[in-house]
Amino acid sequence: MSELLKLENLRVEWLRQDIANVILDMPGKSANVISAALQDDLERALDWLCARPGIKGAVMSSAKEKIFVAGADLNAIIATLDWSDHEIQEFCRRGQRLYNRWQEVPFVTVAAVHGACVGGGLELALGCHFVIASNDRRTLLGLPETKLGLIPGWAGTVRLPRLVGLELAIELIASSQLFSSDRAVELGVVRATVSQDQLLEAACSIIDMPDAMHDAIVHRESQHRVLDLSPNERGQIKERSLAAIKSNLQIHPCAANILAQSMIENSQLEFAAACEVEARAMAE
Repeated sequence: MSELLKLENLRVEWLRQDIANVILDMPGKSANVISAALQDDLERALDWLCARPGIKGAVMSSAKEKIFVAGADLNAIIATLDWSDHEIQEFCRRGQRLYNRWQEVPFVTVAAVHGACVGGGLELALGCHFVIASNDRRTLLGLPETKLGLIPGWAGTVRLPRLVGLELAIELIASSQLFSSDRAVELGVVRATVSQDQLLEAACSIIDMPDAMHDAIVHRESQHRVLDLSPNERGQIKERSLAAIKSNLQIHPCAANILAQSMIENSQLEFAAACEVEARAMAE
């Protein structure tokens, strides 16, 4: 496997004959941000990888010194302000489908995170089978969209509750909390932390585990499941969450309220239907 792929916003290198490294590196920028161009390149890279025989795994990493992906391109978000609800929902669906593809491939995918991994960047990382992160203090994760009067729109409101529990996920997103990589391990968002210089080696070790593909499928299915909550439990979570949102003057109440109610609704749905609820909530 001598081929290399070089696109505008990323390149693919081989860590080993059967393990690829997809390196995010937007030109002329100190940070990677999720843009339509980067999403196009991620799609092309995935198509390219799937066409290569004998691949055991792919690692997603960043060439930036302090940032994995710093959320969505705000200029792109601003450009959607005049869009119809249908156009905004399609904007969400495109990212949801693309990120989910990274869990549908016949090889193991690992996001190797160093530096800020927030908003759409965390949604991208969670689209991989596994996430590992550096134990550097600069490595912070979270979904802070409500600070901007938005909500996560690329399956963040679907995946996070299935990893950490519904009520905690609402709290983390509604309050726009960022958390360290160690805290992310405690939450179940990140599999393990290592030093920055060991990230790629640790990612390869995960891919080399005897049951890695089986574990990857189990992990994917766990993110697609319906949460087992009674109507009474959902009602209590809603009451507590909305009360907490009302008392927090640092957050955007409209976005946070829409967020909480849509997350309670989508927690009871299969993945595709839950993503539709998220897309409609983003449009709202």
